[in-house]
Amino acid sequence: MTLEADLFFSFRSPYSYLAVGRYRQMCETYDLAITLRTVLPIAVRDPAILFKGNRAAPRYILMDCMRAGEYLGIPIRWPRPDPIVQDFATGEIAKDQPYIFRLCRLGQAATRRGKGLAFAAEVAALIWDGSTQNWHEGDHLAGAASRAGLDFADLEAEAARDAAALDAEIAENQAALEAAGHWGVPTLVFEGEPFFGQDRVEMAQWRMAQKGLSPRAKPSSQWSEDDVRRHIQREYDRAGYTLGWSYVASSRSSRERPGLVTIGLNPGGGKGQYDWANTCHLIYPDGEECINAYLDEDWTDGNGPTALQSQIKYMKDKYFPNISPEEMLSFQLVPFRSPSWEDLPPERSGCAIDLGFDLLDWTLANLTNESTVVAFGLSSVEYRLAEWFDASERETFKAGWGNVTARVWNTPKARKLIFLPHLSRYKILGRPEFVEEARVFG
Repeated sequence: MTLEADLFFSFRSPYSYLAVGRYRQMCETYDLAITLRTVLPIAVRDPAILFKGNRAAPRYILMDCMRAGEYLGIPIRWPRPDPIVQDFATGEIAKDQPYIFRLCRLGQAATRRGKGLAFAAEVAALIWDGSTQNWHEGDHLAGAASRAGLDFADLEAEAARDAAALDAEIAENQAALEAAGHWGVPTLVFEGEPFFGQDRVEMAQWRMAQKGLSPRAKPSSQWSEDDVRRHIQREYDRAGYTLGWSYVASSRSSRERPGLVTIGLNPGGGKGQYDWANTCHLIYPDGEECINAYLDEDWTDGNGPTALQSQIKYMKDKYFPNISPEEMLSFQLVPFRSPSWEDLPPERSGCAIDLGFDLLDWTLANLTNESTVVAFGLSSVEYRLAEWFDASERETFKAGWGNVTARVWNTPKARKLIFLPHLSRYKILGRPEFVEEARVFG
């Protein structure tokens, strides 16, 4: 049984930073779901009570958070710039706050997508761990969002477009924190019981263990097909999907000896001409008519291959002619069907991506350093996928289609890891304008 809790968090709080990564690790280790609930720092929420009382409080907090970081083995330095613009000599809080409202709205937008905890952990480290100067500039925040499995451009657009609603949700978070019996952060609330402070993380885990906290079971290379099927179906039922699911679009032998691997985002489809809801497909058995859906299946009722099928067939025939269809492993990172990725509800997509990464150990169990891996339409999780592959040294190639690019990573787990745009939208392969195409695959 999955236990659930809320974590009330501030991007300006050093103690929130010291706690959030540990809570994230707890969720990865145990069957636990923690919802991040961003609140505004006291400095802007109620500056009249900030450091009210003893003047030694600011000095002690600075000393103590640095000491706590050293004790926990978590690097920490006061942020540059501080998320709150403040005169430390006088304690005065500036009226113009260019950072904190943006951060809070981004955090709440991430929570809407089920990725608030991961986003807060990545951004808090960016701000507080001392390795990044001017964390607010360049692509630092975009990189943190990508590592959390989020599209930063999408978050930024929503934070601007829906600012009033996000601010209202943040205010609701503060009211919920006070209703739970506390006012400060970080506070984890589990079954109505608040655990305040970075030094209550272990106590919160102790309490949850009393309530049945158990290790999270994850797919591994040793799982059977039935184990994987049940794992996908359990998440499908839990999240309330209705359009069916499809995972590996090739035969069982392709997983056993993958020479070429293609990874898409999720299978298309919806209610209409086909009864997708009754389709729950894991993998094709050997010996069936279909060996690889991109090469063999009819997706157009006899009207020829789709643009995506044509692009993949061109790539296979031109650059991998010696790899048989039985050695071409094709699967979707997320198995749940939707007419488009945007039609998958944001509050579900984060958990769906987590499921996809859980499945990789099983799906790619037989990958070798002679396998070529081609991912398309996965730019939003490129850095996370590259991390799974232990990849490094990315090289970028212009595709001859506006700003569209192909990226190639070196990885010890495969011959190379290639990221392409979605090939049904950007039909870049085989075009003379893609002058560096052969270098990408060569």
